[in-house]
Amino acid sequence: MKAGTSVCDKPNESHSRGGKQKIRHYRAILGGTNIGEDVKVKEEKTKVVPIWEKVTLTVEEAAEYSGIGRNKIRELTGKPFCSFVLYNGTKRLIKRKEFEKYLMGQKAI
Repeated sequence: MKAGTSVCDKPNESHSRGGKQKIRHYRAILGGTNIGEDVKVKEEKTKVVPIWEKVTLTVEEAAEYSGIGRNKIRELTGKPFCSFVLYNGTKRLIKRKEFEKYLMGQKAI
């Protein structure tokens, strides 16, 4: 086998392992799948938090949540004394509850 390739890269290539030992090795690599079964890549499961339960929102999420455009939200959060903006480095996050309170007190934006 060429350097830099793994056993999974070339399953038909002959290896130094014998029949049953080779099958066990493949099953160990592939997570116990049976031969002839399609190998599916395991994806990491990430917990998706509903937007109404998040403490902070991105500008895009805040726009989707409120129905206000992204540019308008950027304009509002760009003001010096904006109470509902939180910066994480250069990333602009919106404090959801404070943003809701702000919106409830406004007649026009």
